Amino acid sequence: MSAFMCSENHINTIVTFACQRRIDAYVDGLHFNAGADPQKWVDVLTKANRDSLEVRYGDTFPEPIPKFKKHRPETTPVEIVKLCQSFEYQACEVDDYKSTKAHRFIEAVLYEILTTMDGYDDAAWSI
Repeated sequence: MSAFMCSENHINTIVTFACQRRIDAYVDGLHFNAGADPQKWVDVLTKANRDSLEVRYGDTFPEPIPKFKKHRPETTPVEIVKLCQSFEYQACEVDDYKSTKAHRFIEAVLYEILTTMDGYDDAAWSI
């Protein structure tokens, strides 16, 4: 499968969800919460995606200039999981991806979805 540049809508949908859920996370000194500037996270995700394509294809890609726009408020958590998984596939080609701000942000989004699932709090911690 080939990698591609995620659309502005793709990235905006993930960031919008994070804002709506008031995700609170520290990522390499950057604090993300509903009051933070969502544009910086659009920029972080876009740059990670572009950097990955440059590593994967050994070429220079034009730097997109994305703008944060609230997008698709009706998006379900399952759709966000799929968008996050797709994003990670597109952005994982850099050697240190697991330590990037983009990966840590995506992890915070996925953690929010997992820990707010019906039954999560009632599930056994150990059996």
